[in-house]
Amino acid sequence: MSVKILSEECIGCQACIDSCPYGAIVMKDDKAVITEDCTFCGACESSCNVSAIVVERVKTEDLQDISSYKGVWVFIEHRDGRMRNVSVELIGEGRKLAQELGEEVSAVLIGDNVVEMSREIFASGADNIYLIEGAPSSTIQQMRTQSLLRI
Repeated sequence: MSVKILSEECIGCQACIDSCPYGAIVMKDDKAVITEDCTFCGACESSCNVSAIVVERVKTEDLQDISSYKGVWVFIEHRDGRMRNVSVELIGEGRKLAQELGEEVSAVLIGDNVVEMSREIFASGADNIYLIEGAPSSTIQQMRTQSLLRI
């Protein structure tokens, strides 16, 4: 998927800038430009009155066969050694989906000194935990949640 601005069509009205929830559109030489912050959500496309923004979506026939994929995975968000409430909610929703699909729920837990959260994660409904833990001096400790979401 990609978002393109047709510079020959762009009139520089800046309507697309306010429509982007990620602030990923800037003006350069009186034309809109998509930055690396773009998440390809497509919110900008309908804001352009001159159809200068084109969102190229993946065609269904081009999609990879995912029939061999198994399970429901949930990323565990945590701060200061405590699991965030949203993670508990996502495990619960993941559990519902997994039951519907006849699959297991797996939690992905990334951080340092987080193994103690495992008991709470299992109690919340996870069947498996994939733990990525590093030494306290590792760069994982320095990473922010936004960075982890891009992995």
